[in-house]
Amino acid sequence: MYALQPVDDAARMQILTVRAHERGLALAEDTAQYLLRRCPRDLPALMALLERLDTAALSAQRRLTVPFVKEVLGG
Repeated sequence: MYALQPVDDAARMQILTVRAHERGLALAEDTAQYLLRRCPRDLPALMALLERLDTAALSAQRRLTVPFVKEVLGG
């Protein structure tokens, strides 16, 4: 029998960073912290948000920075 443990913020940040890297994106620690503070914290929502940010960064030819993320999220 296996017991799943809840994912803490450090693990969420690591997951976001690794997934961003797999997509060819550099996700700075301050940007990842911003996402965790301002967005839904469940992993499916974070992965969908990362996909949205990837698409926006590609079309705008910009890096994932806090100002760019604010712009994309409308805040």
